[in-house]
Amino acid sequence: MKQLLIIDDDAVIRQSLARVLERSGYQVHTASSGHQGLRICEEYAIDLVVTDIFMPDSDGFEVIMNLKQSHPRIKLITMSGGTRNSSDSAFYLETATDFGADHVLKKPFAHDEILVAVAALLSHTP
Repeated sequence: MKQLLIIDDDAVIRQSLARVLERSGYQVHTASSGHQGLRICEEYAIDLVVTDIFMPDSDGFEVIMNLKQSHPRIKLITMSGGTRNSSDSAFYLETATDFGADHVLKKPFAHDEILVAVAALLSHTP
């Protein structure tokens, strides 16, 4: 069974995504911060990470850079709805791709969008 990690400081988003992905047959771990997420990646054989960009303690860019260096086989999906000061999430999502994200999603997105993205990325992993 593929193991996924959802990193988002918003508990509602974490729980909602976890339910959707668990119903699709994935084992899902959750983290409320980038630092907690990175620790989980050290403890479990995570196949794919879904991370928000803007979080209080460690942003998604830091998570992406760290995972690309320490766990290059982990697939990464980055999601963002912009910041409180800016609604220009397209810029941040493009930057996430430059940092190494394999796929990006603009919040809000339909559950089908994340299911398709996860399935596509995991189809390329052993």
